[in-house]
Amino acid sequence: MIKTINMKNCASYDDEGISICNCNKVNYIYGHNGSGKSTISNYLQTPSLAQFGDCSIEWELGTEAEVLVYNKNFRLKNLQSMPGVFTLGEATAEQIKHLEELKETKEKRRNELLTLKNNIQEKENEKKRLNESFEKDAWDTILKKNEEVFLDAFTGLRGKKSLFAGKVLSVYKKKPTTEFTREELVEKAKTLFAKKPDLLSEITIPDVASLYEIETNEIWGKVIIGNNDVDMAALMNALHNSDWVKAGMKYISDDGVCPFCQKKTVDKIVIEQLNQFFSGEYERQNRIVEGLCNQYRTITSALLEQICEWVNTAKAQPIEFDLSELEAYCKAFELLIGKNVELFESKKTEPSRCIDIDLSSDVSKKMLEVMKTYNAKIKEHNKLVDDYALQKKKLIEDIWALLIDENSLLLKTYTEADGRICKALIGMSAKEKSLSDEIERLNNEIVEESKNVTSVQPTVDAINRSLKAYGFEGFEIVASKERPNQYQIMRPNGVIATDSLSEGEETFISFLYFVYMTRGGLNTDDIGTHKVIVVDDPICSLDSSILYVVSSLVRELTDYAKKGTNNIDQVFILTHNVYFHKEVSFMDGRDKTDNKVSFWTLQKKNEISTVKSYNNKNPITTSYALLWKEVKNSDSISSVSLQNAMRRILENFFGTLGNANFGDILKCFASPEEQSICQSLFSWTNDGSHSIPDDLEFSEDNDSSEKFKKVFRDVFYNTHNQYHYDRMME
Repeated sequence: MIKTINMKNCASYDDEGISICNCNKVNYIYGHNGSGKSTISNYLQTPSLAQFGDCSIEWELGTEAEVLVYNKNFRLKNLQSMPGVFTLGEATAEQIKHLEELKETKEKRRNELLTLKNNIQEKENEKKRLNESFEKDAWDTILKKNEEVFLDAFTGLRGKKSLFAGKVLSVYKKKPTTEFTREELVEKAKTLFAKKPDLLSEITIPDVASLYEIETNEIWGKVIIGNNDVDMAALMNALHNSDWVKAGMKYISDDGVCPFCQKKTVDKIVIEQLNQFFSGEYERQNRIVEGLCNQYRTITSALLEQICEWVNTAKAQPIEFDLSELEAYCKAFELLIGKNVELFESKKTEPSRCIDIDLSSDVSKKMLEVMKTYNAKIKEHNKLVDDYALQKKKLIEDIWALLIDENSLLLKTYTEADGRICKALIGMSAKEKSLSDEIERLNNEIVEESKNVTSVQPTVDAINRSLKAYGFEGFEIVASKERPNQYQIMRPNGVIATDSLSEGEETFISFLYFVYMTRGGLNTDDIGTHKVIVVDDPICSLDSSILYVVSSLVRELTDYAKKGTNNIDQVFILTHNVYFHKEVSFMDGRDKTDNKVSFWTLQKKNEISTVKSYNNKNPITTSYALLWKEVKNSDSISSVSLQNAMRRILENFFGTLGNANFGDILKCFASPEEQSICQSLFSWTNDGSHSIPDDLEFSEDNDSSEKFKKVFRDVFYNTHNQYHYDRMME
């Protein structure tokens, strides 16, 4: 069965198009000529035409059926030579019974298959709802709650919920694990999910061994004195004033004045003895002190500058490290060095003095340990950089493992429910295949059996009986002598009558032929094929009695569709004729709705066709009321339809109801000019509704339509029927 018909970019259907949705067993589509009905029937008849490239048909459960269309094209195509319609011919009762049993079994299996397909669809819908719910839960609880810290782990997955859910399930099936905690992974992500970092330089651990050597030199504990072999050595050693004497020697002048007592007591002998006292070993040891002192200054100055640079560099590095401890040790080291330098300077001034040095080893050792810890951090960072891609990949795997573990309950609940649905679908699919195979087997058997018991002659006989019953005695259907399995229309005198038929005869016999096509097939293989029937305006130049006959035939088709008999699955009826629409859609009983029936109307305005659905409620009420509705809404219909509606209203109201003719109406207009205008209305309505065939489009100047609508109103007002006019135009 057809579910939806989509018409787009063809004839009067624009790029927005229309959709006839939720089609029922029986579907009535009413529309004026030119509203787009024939375009729909032509598309259903030959959907492969290039002009229908943007149109489409949606089939229920994807199961297609044969579409048979009766329209103007069908009538023209089949009048010259009608392909034979195969139906059951001469056969034994047993053969016919067996064939019918096969068909019944096939139909039973087909109904079972349709029911099963509906159940499969419901189960698939259940699976779809389950998937949609899981996709939302996974999106909200996994992605949204973690994208801030683990953004890069979701690269390429943040655009679509179904894609993200698929990734979650694929990872879940692998059962991943991780040794890291959430906090550890968050810390790793700060480095690896940032911009790819640069390699960092390690701190060069300073060599402080030379400082230890200087600070521990034994010379700082020695009393440096002069040469004991000099006569005055005993005195200076006793007085412990050698440092004082040494300092004063630079003030001895040539005038022999002693810088100590300011008397002329200094002669060459004294000077010689002093020089001898402060020569040799004394001078050597003082040079050692001075050298060590200068060396210490140089080393420590450079070292302190280097340490300061290291601290500043470390502060600017993109790694987390507490430098406060290092800064404290560096400050203590700097103070200790400064104190030692002062002590070394005092040794230079007082060589005989023993000084106590504060060793820097304890402070420097702690300082170096912090530096080594910092370097270890640098090494870890650089290892990540060296192996960035691999480390990032591993991090993402660990993150997903963590997320799967944190949401294990959600995933378990979903997979168990999905497993149950999939198991059910597997069983149902197997059953579906089994039924499909059986139906195919039955169909093949029916085809083979039909070859022995089918014939085109029963259709010939049935059509001829119908022709006689409906008063068409001037011709009959005969089997063609020239073309096997084809019909021809023949007069009683043996002359082929195709070219001499009236329009009404052509319409009726072609429709009758179409009806029998729905009951059989153009070949034996088509017998029993499920069909969708489309009837497009079969009423053309038929008298009222034949109209009702055709209507009755159409209603038989709709009854077959509702009951599911005669292999007719669905019927579409398209018409512009109110009386025909009323007859074919008539429902017995008080209940005027049918859940197996749907109604639509087509309208064309500004050359664009639109559709309106009324579900199972018939929008076409009485024909007279509908005619007034057409006049009221004349902007949406062609001038031809407006002319026809006005003529029929005037004929019905004044002729049937008012027992008045058009001559009587003219007398109600006072002046000859007004009578002339009224007469022009009658001429206009008759011209438009009689001279132009129903199936042709016609357009006229809108000004003319508006002019005659005013005259139409004046007819009712001048005949004192304004109340009726106003009520009908409300």
